[in-house]
Amino acid sequence: MNNLCSYLISRYGKDKICFILPLPRFNMYSIYGDAKKEPVGDLNTYIDLMKKILSKYDLPYLDLSSIYPRPEIEGDFGLSRDGLHPNDEGHLALAKAIVEYLDNHFAE
Repeated sequence: MNNLCSYLISRYGKDKICFILPLPRFNMYSIYGDAKKEPVGDLNTYIDLMKKILSKYDLPYLDLSSIYPRPEIEGDFGLSRDGLHPNDEGHLALAKAIVEYLDNHFAE
C-alpha cells in the first residue's frame, strides 16, 4: 500500500487521487476471509491499516461503512442480498455516496 500511494502521488499528484475502502460485509471479522484455508487476517484490520497509510500520505478516502452498514445477524442484510453484494437499494446508496464524495472533493 505504501508503494502504491508513493507511485500514484508521483504519477498523478495528490489532487487527483482518492480511495474507496472495501464494503462492510457480514464476515468482515473472520480471519479466514472468504473461505481461505489459512488465516489471512480480518477485513476490519485491513481497512484500519488502509486508513492509517492513507492518512500518512494525506490522501482522501471514502469510507462506505457510514452509508452501507455491516449486517449484524445472518439474514438481515439490508442493502445487500447476501451480506456483501449490493441489491438495487444498495447500488443506489453507493452511487449517491460516491457522487456526493466526488462532488465535494473534486468539483472544479
